[in-house]
Order: sequence, then structure tokens, then C-alpha cells
Amino acid sequence: MYMHCVIGSGLAGVACAKALLARGAEVMMLDAGIELEPKRAELVRKLGSSKISQWTPEDIATLKGGTHTLVDLSPLSQAAE
Repeated sequence: MYMHCVIGSGLAGVACAKALLARGAEVMMLDAGIELEPKRAELVRKLGSSKISQWTPEDIATLKGGTHTLVDLSPLSQAAE
């Protein structure tokens, strides 16, 4: 079986990883140096163990909120220009 890599630990990444795991896939989540705050990390764990239909608008808003980067990502944004 192949390992699936999910890029990003935001809302779409968590949903994608959850769907893959539900199908028995092996998943590795990758992110570009973003450190989740403790509240957000706990929310990711909570959402990962519940059905997407059970996610509340408040949970989604919290997950979409600001993050703190550990590295300067500006070279990546300039490469897209």
C-alpha cells in the first residue's frame, strides 16, 4: 500500500487526511513550519475523531484563524509571482 502525503494541516488537510484514513490509507501530513497553538492542536485532534457533519461553525472558524510561522515564508510567496 502507498503512503499518501497531505500538504497542509488546515481545514482541507484535516478533512482529506480523515477521508484517506477512513479508507484504510496510510497518511503523512506535511506543513511548512507552522506551529499550532495548543487550542488549535486540540481542535485538530477533536475534528479528526469526529464526522465532518458534526463540525460546528465555531470549530471551523477557530481552525481557519491565524497561525504563527516558525520560518520566514516570504521566499515561497515571491516564487509564485
